Amino acid sequence: MERRRRHASRSHHPAPAPQAAQDPHQEDGRQEDPRHHLNPEHSMRTTIGQANKATVDLIHDVIYNRQIPDDVDDSTIFKIANGLLNLPTRDIALAYIYPLEIGKARLLWEHALTVCTREGLTHLTPALHTLRGWTSWITGDMKQADRSLHDALVAQPTYSMAQLLHKAIVRSLPPVRVSRAFLRNRDEFERDADPGTAPESPDETELAPGLIAQQAASYRATELLMGLGSCTCCTDDIGRAAFNDSAELLLRILEAGPTGEQHLVCSIGVGDDSLVYTLHATRKPDGAVQLDSDEAFGFTTVLALGRAAALPGGLVSRTDSTPDGRDRIYGWRLAGYRLDPLTAGEIFDAYCTDTKTGDLISPEPNVDYCVPPPLDEDGPAPDHSH
Repeated sequence: MERRRRHASRSHHPAPAPQAAQDPHQEDGRQEDPRHHLNPEHSMRTTIGQANKATVDLIHDVIYNRQIPDDVDDSTIFKIANGLLNLPTRDIALAYIYPLEIGKARLLWEHALTVCTREGLTHLTPALHTLRGWTSWITGDMKQADRSLHDALVAQPTYSMAQLLHKAIVRSLPPVRVSRAFLRNRDEFERDADPGTAPESPDETELAPGLIAQQAASYRATELLMGLGSCTCCTDDIGRAAFNDSAELLLRILEAGPTGEQHLVCSIGVGDDSLVYTLHATRKPDGAVQLDSDEAFGFTTVLALGRAAALPGGLVSRTDSTPDGRDRIYGWRLAGYRLDPLTAGEIFDAYCTDTKTGDLISPEPNVDYCVPPPLDEDGPAPDHSH
């Protein structure tokens, strides 16, 4: 995300000169080719030079540098909302979907809706409803997404972007399919605004699907954790207690693992759905552990939910580049609040069996399927639910 921080601090460029080409998002009431609704990327192509750079920079500044809503006054909201009347600008705003951005972006659009509705500025609300609907969708809040896009279409029935997103939800398209066009628009806009800014390697557009899925899992787990209530015995918040304890447990898992690159996957079942979160960490020869704080937060949240709510699931760890040159794979099964170690045979079966046919798959070379190290877990106190 370093590229985003550089962008936030650079000086403003003059707005691009308007182009004579017709805005491809012009809402003129003409009937659209129905095939376009089957291809989200076609409907979202835009002339990037027509985007309002001042509005884009202001949105970026609010999301990265301010507390929402405390540090965002009404005049800032009015500037952003008016700037979003420009449809290419709206497309760029739809691309604030990376883990560090999505939460604050959703807060911004919700706050902007509150302000504009309060002031009776209904002509500004369709864009804001759409942006809130989009951020709700990619974070897994389907009810809010459907409601927001419905409100956008009630306010402006011909708004093709809201139509597109609403139809994508109805057709159960994955949001990552829609996101790629937004991300390309954003990268192209930033390159036009600052030719010296190039996409990092690997390309963030390629990473976006995984990032969005991770963020959606984290948001969903957070929402469910917050709804667990208080312990009937000691009145402690169950979700908070589970998170704190799971953070300590994660550290023990990482410190107990071998030296090298550690890749952890936590998967839990929530009704008919599953939440999956991946964490990458490095354990140095001196025992120190390096990891990304945002990944650690999301992973801990999913793990905490599985333990506190006694959901089915498991945790698998794979360590690459160990001193002897062999990878090690081991894992645990969620058993209420505890993690029960899987046997070497269970790990081998999980990795070396075709899930569709049941046939044996050749094991990977230089890989040890082994029993996990002891964690010295403490279970919940008697009569407590955490």
